[in-house]
Amino acid sequence: MQFDFNNMTVVITGGAQGLGYEVAKSFSLAGARLALIDVHREKLYRVTESLEGEVIPLVCDVTDYNAVHEAINKIENKTHTIHVLVNNAGIVSTENLINTSPEQWKRILEVNLSGAFYCLQATAKIMIHHKTKGKIINISSLAGRNGGLMVSPAYSASKAGLIGLTKAAARQLAPDHITVNAVAPGSLESEMLSSFGDDKVEALKKTIPLGRLGKFLDVKDIVLFLASPEAEFITGVCIDVNGGQYIAP
Repeated sequence: MQFDFNNMTVVITGGAQGLGYEVAKSFSLAGARLALIDVHREKLYRVTESLEGEVIPLVCDVTDYNAVHEAINKIENKTHTIHVLVNNAGIVSTENLINTSPEQWKRILEVNLSGAFYCLQATAKIMIHHKTKGKIINISSLAGRNGGLMVSPAYSASKAGLIGLTKAAARQLAPDHITVNAVAPGSLESEMLSSFGDDKVEALKKTIPLGRLGKFLDVKDIVLFLASPEAEFITGVCIDVNGGQYIAP
């Protein structure tokens, strides 16, 4: 499917690496004007130079409420409105339940859930003000569906909360013609997954009925679809992209 996002502003959090960067590349190739929010300054400016078209880099910690609203307002001032928000920024932990400290719990919830809420709230205000029929896509996880396999309870809880936020926001923003959806990837080929070690990666593969790890390509096309006019009647859903991992015994 060919997507056209010419003359549209797309905001992506966590856009300097991994899935966020792959999503950014696809939107860029489809003609979008990008605004990338990331806490990693060097990576952010490096990827900004590698992307086609207009890119607005904004160094921002999504857990800082005031900084998020300031960043989103800067985007509005430069582009007039925002058409798409992809809430992708997140961190992961493999600490088990017994060993998870209060600090670890709070940090993961702050980045993965509170940060997404701050960005969603700030962006929705702008979409409503400009009467923009916007699209908001939250990147959740299979761990938010089934509790996770090799991740911490804090991570699973944060991603489950993001699905709940998606549904609540979809209901409240529907009268303003703003759709809110989530995507829940399963185990993806990534630097983070490789750090688990070969044995754990092979064990994860065996939990996937389609017999392979997911790729960023599998996820980014779903994100672009949800941001496109073809998905204008879809809201409040979470699309699983996991090769059947969710239904596996």
